[in-house]
Amino acid sequence: MLGHLDVPAEVRDTLKREYLVDDSCLIGMNPDVWSTAYFDPANLDHLSGRVLGFADMAEEAQHKFFALLHQMRRLHIVRKDVPGVVEQHLVVPYSEGVTLYDLCQALKIAPYAGQLKVYNMLDLQGTVQTLTIGDEDAYFDFLVTSFYKADLLRATFGELADKSDYTTRYTITVEPFTAAERRVGRWF
Repeated sequence: MLGHLDVPAEVRDTLKREYLVDDSCLIGMNPDVWSTAYFDPANLDHLSGRVLGFADMAEEAQHKFFALLHQMRRLHIVRKDVPGVVEQHLVVPYSEGVTLYDLCQALKIAPYAGQLKVYNMLDLQGTVQTLTIGDEDAYFDFLVTSFYKADLLRATFGELADKSDYTTRYTITVEPFTAAERRVGRWF
């Protein structure tokens, strides 16, 4: 990711060797955390992103880095359940859907009903799979996968960037029927 942002190799090496910054730090890194929460001081510099400044990363590169992180923490949702509308496209930040229950509340649908589907998920062999997000474990796995398999080439920087930009490869589709409604009349 830092290579995509043209961060010099010596800064990347400093972050890896001296500050132990790796991919696991990225999903929670947020500069606003410094003023809004209390964390153990050993973790605060990593979670707030201050380690980027400690490693002499340029201010402009830090802004691009955090803009990219914000775009990586967004979900692309297609609603097919809205009456009178063929499809409605939404971009929702992770903060509105921290849990599956929270996401369903934000979308105003019944939680855990099996309405949320991902039709373009790939497994390790490259086979397209359909994922039904019906429980918290599946949703958490989906969030982590969508963050770490982001399409970085899709990112938008500078004045053109806004809240509708996202880098996720996967789309959550809200179906107009629940899993229980779909089962009616079927033999299992």
